[in-house]
Amino acid sequence: MKKRFWFLAAVGILVVALAAPAAFAAITGSGQEVEPQQDQVFFDQMFDWHQGWLDQAQKNSGVSPEQAKAWQEHFSYMRDFHAQNGFGPMGSMMDGEGLNGMMGSGGMVVLNEDDCMVEMARFFLDFTQKESCGKCTFCRLGTKHMLTILENITKGQGKPEDLELLLELAGDVKAGSLCGLGKTAPNPVLSTVKYFRDEYEAHIHEKRCPALMCKDLIAYYILPEKCERSCNACVGSCPVEAIFDNEDRIKVIDQKKCVKCDSCMVACPPQYKAVVKLSPPEAVAEYEKGKRS
Repeated sequence: MKKRFWFLAAVGILVVALAAPAAFAAITGSGQEVEPQQDQVFFDQMFDWHQGWLDQAQKNSGVSPEQAKAWQEHFSYMRDFHAQNGFGPMGSMMDGEGLNGMMGSGGMVVLNEDDCMVEMARFFLDFTQKESCGKCTFCRLGTKHMLTILENITKGQGKPEDLELLLELAGDVKAGSLCGLGKTAPNPVLSTVKYFRDEYEAHIHEKRCPALMCKDLIAYYILPEKCERSCNACVGSCPVEAIFDNEDRIKVIDQKKCVKCDSCMVACPPQYKAVVKLSPPEAVAEYEKGKRS
């Protein structure tokens, strides 16, 4: 039984390798380094497939004209990006390793302006830090120190020297780790610091999250001019009863009770859009002061 299983597994791998040699070499990322031409072939095949999917979806009315336009703009942007920066994976390519980085699973994560790059770096580093086996001191302790720094930055407790310390630790972890996990763990940090340094500086110097994502650096606020007095959708959605009516029957959020769960923003009817996020949290007091004056 075991012999039959291993035989079938070997046949399956052989079939996949023969059917798509370029994709097989790119996705596995093992063995010899993948040539730049193979990297480009892999990405060309991926973009051609996505373009074919979009064309078919348009024919079948599976997407609206506006959605098709947005997808087309995204595909064009990604093609241009890889043509200018190389056809390697985002995580290793963007930190300057060029085309010699690992290919990983071939997955792609799409983010927009509502995603905080500092929080994204913290999220991925948290995963790799938990996955570390602990054998290499640089990986075991280095990723832990990096994660602590990122957590402090997302909480508004970052220091001006934290950026340089992050970069120094990232270099040490990559150089001192034995396996691929440790060598690539700092990549999200290196990438985001290089391309989104302004977001790190906003978190550190202004205690502000430009993407309005880090909970400790935002506050929810209900715009009085947009709030409908007869609507109580946000009141019923709040799990901690932090929303109440003031003397003008306008909804107000108790900032001390608010757990920033986003329920009120989701519950607020789209025709009103009265709930907004402000950063830093002190902006609520400034906003209210400006309204009164």
